[in-house]
Amino acid sequence: MAVVQYDHMVEVERKYELTRVKPQVLRYRLRQLKAKRLGTVRQVDTYYSPPHRTFLGRPLYLRLRETVKGRVKHAQFEYHVAYAHFAAREHEVPVADARVLKYILKSLGFVRELQVKKRRETWKSGGVQVELDQVTGLGSFIELEVMGRGQRAALRLITPLARKLGLMESQRSPGYFKLLLQRQRPAAWRKYYDKKLKIKNQNVMPTADHPQGEKMIINNTSH
Repeated sequence: MAVVQYDHMVEVERKYELTRVKPQVLRYRLRQLKAKRLGTVRQVDTYYSPPHRTFLGRPLYLRLRETVKGRVKHAQFEYHVAYAHFAAREHEVPVADARVLKYILKSLGFVRELQVKKRRETWKSGGVQVELDQVTGLGSFIELEVMGRGQRAALRLITPLARKLGLMESQRSPGYFKLLLQRQRPAAWRKYYDKKLKIKNQNVMPTADHPQGEKMIINNTSH
């Protein structure tokens, strides 16, 4: 079994909730920008905490991602360390049998925190990967992602593309994990995230021109 690690690779992303623009409008704009459509998949992300401590409230994410494209299914086990709201170091390994891994995790006492289900349509525009997501229980989102560059270099690609697509700072969104946790487990959300976000939001305001300010705030709003 080959281990795919990104020890020196950084994923930098921005996520926007599509409250003011419809997905079909973004598809039109992407075609106008000569973006390439790569296809559509269905994904189920199951998040876990280890038995000795919870990952809630920490910049750590352990998940099993199951992906279906047509008749092809594959899975991978992922450990992400987020050190800014828009950047994470990723370690990933392919999984031959997701059911067996779930059984092993349950037997070892790992806690299943929640599950994120989505339909994902992927495009490529220049060096930016664009994901149009329809998330069960949340709605429509777009994610702009760059892998393998430093934060500043990645944002130099992401920010102008966001503007060309008509995305606004007011549409910026935390990750699906935290949005679903807030809806499905409000007590856990209040305990592990709500107070931290309120304190940080009093100290700095995020803007497209000040990524350092964003980093201070949304340490707890990625994924």
